[in-house]
Amino acid sequence: ELFEFALAHFRDGEKGGFFETAEGAEALLFRQKSAYDEATPSGNGAMAQLAFVLGRYFERPDWEAIAAECLSVAGENLLAAPNGFGSMWLAALAGLAPRQELVVVGDAAARKPFEAVIEGVFAPWLILAPGEAGTPLPLFEGREGPAAYVCSDMVCQLPALTPEALIVQLAAAASG
Repeated sequence: ELFEFALAHFRDGEKGGFFETAEGAEALLFRQKSAYDEATPSGNGAMAQLAFVLGRYFERPDWEAIAAECLSVAGENLLAAPNGFGSMWLAALAGLAPRQELVVVGDAAARKPFEAVIEGVFAPWLILAPGEAGTPLPLFEGREGPAAYVCSDMVCQLPALTPEALIVQLAAAASG
């Protein structure tokens, strides 16, 4: 809901990206659109990262396209001054990374052993979705627990019913 609010009130529908102030807010000389990181990530870098992740969670390619649109705000500056655009580079990497998802289904106690396995895995672009069966996300459709589902671009392997089976599937996914 918050992302949709940002789309409605902060997005530049003409040139892409997001303004720092909402449409109809206090009158300013001009509405800024930050791309350069300062002490915190730029608004457009943060929104690009969020759009990629939410686009994947909710199977919304239009949101992933908004992420790419945010990257265009930095334009040629990404190459001219790469150190100033870390959040934009992270968003670009998220868009280029292999599309992998891990769905862990079950109540909190049943998920714990699977989550313990995941804690030891370095997979920065993995979309992790823990929840109970029936969670209203596309990743949970047809998934029963307790189990973990290792997926690639929303196509899942057979469920891992034990933490040991999850370790094997994650190792196979990482190697190929």
